[in-house]
Amino acid sequence: MSAITRSFLKKTIVSALGSKVISNPRLRAMRRNHLVTVLNIHRVDDHLGSAYEAIQPALFYEFVVWLKEHFHLTTFRKLNSIVSWDKPVLILSFDDGYRDFIEIVVPMLDSLAVEVNQNIIPDCVDTGRPPISVMIQDFIGTAPEKLLREIAFPGLPNGIRGLDRVRAGLRASAAIKYRPILEQKELMSELEPQFYRFDGYKTTPMMALNQIKEIAPLHEIGVHSFEHATMTAETDEYLVKDASRCLTWFKSNSISEPTVYAFPNGAAHQRHSELLHRNGFPTVLLVGEAFTCAHTWLHKRFTFYAKSLAEARFRATGGLAHTRLPRQPGSLRAI
Repeated sequence: MSAITRSFLKKTIVSALGSKVISNPRLRAMRRNHLVTVLNIHRVDDHLGSAYEAIQPALFYEFVVWLKEHFHLTTFRKLNSIVSWDKPVLILSFDDGYRDFIEIVVPMLDSLAVEVNQNIIPDCVDTGRPPISVMIQDFIGTAPEKLLREIAFPGLPNGIRGLDRVRAGLRASAAIKYRPILEQKELMSELEPQFYRFDGYKTTPMMALNQIKEIAPLHEIGVHSFEHATMTAETDEYLVKDASRCLTWFKSNSISEPTVYAFPNGAAHQRHSELLHRNGFPTVLLVGEAFTCAHTWLHKRFTFYAKSLAEARFRATGGLAHTRLPRQPGSLRAI
């Protein structure tokens, strides 16, 4: 099957699944079962300077307008105050703290009176550089093809040959981000000098400290670990220290103490979530591709991406996930 045929079939299927015929019954079931949808978003931008894909701003705005009509939009800190379930509940949960959030997303949210959750990475704020896996995708998205063929990337030891840049970026990113953070840094120290062979190499801009302080009174600012480490590759001691470093960073920078911790790459064991909950974080976020409910401290999220409003509607109603009230283990229920 050709790429053009696959693309056409995907658009046709997504258009059908995102239609009112499908989405309206799902919305009713979500409302009836008191399901909470948490959409995990990273970038909203029309700049094509990375293999790390972003949602188009015009589409995002149109989507949020649709969300306001069909959902109660809230944040984790206000979740328990929901009293009416005449519409299902949804939280927009952003990760990483890219600069496009304050430059593109926040003005849209302000105009629509929508509050969201944004989980920042303190080390990325301090350095102005995105996570290591994103820096690799930034390079792959813009570097000359000749140079891409010459560099041995994680997951692509023979360079990038015969792959589109987005797929190559995803493969290289996946091959590095699930390693211990020290190993990631060592690999990057070997790779980045080669990146600078390309004069146009630059990394995705991050929000600065003053920008985070500017939006903190308006939106729910959480953390996405201190340096975007994958916790399943780290020790429990590392995780506890990471939580402490995050809390200290917020306090030293005079920002309200964060109550939300989102695991990088959605990677965590149950004991990791419980460790965080006992060490200063009332709300813990995973990925999980499932609905959550209001009365729990551990929430699953849906990875969100879309190239059309139909696809956005499909993902906002949970994709193919069951519209049943999620069962929470006793240890994870709110006390």
